[in-house]
Amino acid sequence: MNQIRIADCHIHPAPSPGEDYSPFGNCGSPESQVEALRRAGIELACGSVLARGDSGRDFGKFSTIVELNNLSLHLRDRLKGFYLPGIHVHPAFPEESCRELGRCRSEGVLWIGELVGYLMGYDYDLPGMGAILAEAGRLKMPVNFHCGNLPLIENLCRQAPETSFVLAHPGECSDFRERIKLVAKYPNLHLDLSGTGLMRLGMLRHAVSVAGAEKILLGSDYPICNPAMYVHCVEYEDISPEDLRLVQSGNFLRLIGLLRFQ
Repeated sequence: MNQIRIADCHIHPAPSPGEDYSPFGNCGSPESQVEALRRAGIELACGSVLARGDSGRDFGKFSTIVELNNLSLHLRDRLKGFYLPGIHVHPAFPEESCRELGRCRSEGVLWIGELVGYLMGYDYDLPGMGAILAEAGRLKMPVNFHCGNLPLIENLCRQAPETSFVLAHPGECSDFRERIKLVAKYPNLHLDLSGTGLMRLGMLRHAVSVAGAEKILLGSDYPICNPAMYVHCVEYEDISPEDLRLVQSGNFLRLIGLLRFQ
């Protein structure tokens, strides 16, 4: 992992062809997915395995969470040196989730998420989430999550000040302006660039000016989105070389404690 220049903190690898969220046909084998990401210039990628709603899995059972996490661990071992697993938790199962965090951390996992509550059938404000976030902070595992409710995001940051949060997706212009102000307000809140937003000229420059480059991470949401667009949009923006390095990989590697590989 020496000299990682570009790291993608937000992908959803498919464990086998047809089990992915690619909107226009499957993205092939795990090895094909790595090849596609490398073609975009990405040298290290991280994120959770998601299950489609038509997969037959019961998202109301914690065994589904464990299954998806095990798939991430399997892919980590299969794609050595390229993929870092992101894992799931479920606030309806706080004790089980905390044990799962401990199990996965002992397996070398460094990242939680992307969590997608609306797909997995839960809300982030369930009472059990507090204990899970506290454990994530204790284990120094950042939490990457999808949420559009700004008061809820703010409450999570206050509730778990020792936990590093990475908010997924800038959103469209008006939403983004409010989201980045919130990122600037809380020291433990960051933003990943996946999804809608980055194609708007000047968005990244504005994010850096409001929140600081140290709060922004490159993410693509592959295979839902084209990873090359995110890599090149970041490189195109008018920010300093040092800020560019932080966004491309430095912030992600710092959050997961792997800066020694830079």
